[in-house]
Amino acid sequence: MHDAQGRRRQRRQGDQDTGTKSGTGAGTSYTCPYSDTCEPKEDCHAQCVTAASCDAVLGKDAAGAQKIAKCKADCDSKKWDVGTAKPDGGPLPKQDKGTCKPKCDGKQCGGDGCGGSCGKCGSGHFCNPAGQCEPGVCKPKCAGKECGPDGCGELCGKCGGGDSCNTQGKCVPSCQPSCSGKQCGDNGCGGSCGTCGPNDNCNTQNQCVPKCQPSCSGKQCGDNGCGGTCGTCPSGDTCDAGGKCLPGCVPSCSGKQCGDNGCGGSCGTCPSGDTCNATGQCEAVGCGTISYEGCCNGTTVKYCDSSKTIKTIDCSKNPSCGWSAGGGVYDCGTTGGSDPSGKHPKGC
Repeated sequence: MHDAQGRRRQRRQGDQDTGTKSGTGAGTSYTCPYSDTCEPKEDCHAQCVTAASCDAVLGKDAAGAQKIAKCKADCDSKKWDVGTAKPDGGPLPKQDKGTCKPKCDGKQCGGDGCGGSCGKCGSGHFCNPAGQCEPGVCKPKCAGKECGPDGCGELCGKCGGGDSCNTQGKCVPSCQPSCSGKQCGDNGCGGSCGTCGPNDNCNTQNQCVPKCQPSCSGKQCGDNGCGGTCGTCPSGDTCDAGGKCLPGCVPSCSGKQCGDNGCGGSCGTCPSGDTCNATGQCEAVGCGTISYEGCCNGTTVKYCDSSKTIKTIDCSKNPSCGWSAGGGVYDCGTTGGSDPSGKHPKGC
């Protein structure tokens, strides 16, 4: 190895030249496959990289990069058993029992995915990340990197326990996928908690729900019930509540003070206390501000009778409209004065 080689510890006395290195860890013994440091977990991390595809190592394959991270997490949780190591980068220490099928198809060198080797390159050649022997001397590329492959079959460094090397060559805490209660969607580590069937969608709560079925039967326009539209009306037409296109409407407000204009709009609103009648005219509700004592609107007396109806008396032939002290109301045939108490104003 390059830089890492200088950090290796001296071999312990008693180690054989077979390349087998002894040590202890997790309550059991193990051997070192690639280094003299007797750090099997880190050597396992290295194997995760050499067994991966070039795109996964370079971060171009997100799924492959995730597998590398998972492989390293598995290394962190393994207990180690006795194994045989070779100076040429032979098998990793034996892990928990299981069946592993070496993957060496198309490879000349590098790891076989099971702790073994697909071969080694001859003098003057090096093993590239794709498992091919290339002539020349490889120049490691470790600028700005803490860990991960150096492009020459070695590592730029190793991460501590519990950490993993990301695609940028930085040591980061190992990601723990979060799929509790989820049927689909992102697992928080770049993977998936599952996929929905062809007739379902994954909602924002990561649950599979039936896809919305648009409803446009008998409609020419308007909402389809799924956020889309059943169509649009020609220019000048309008879409009614039933999804039908109606000819363009011309408002009709001639002679009206208030009420509907015939096109869903208004011809105006009445003052407070008034109401709009059927002919589009504003009428007072009850007598409004007109009292029983009445008032003068020019030469006309206005007053509210017992039925809460406004009545009028024309004083043009019996002037003038004013306060009648004897009657206590506004009436015709007076001097045209106002209520001396000021309680009932003269003007309407």
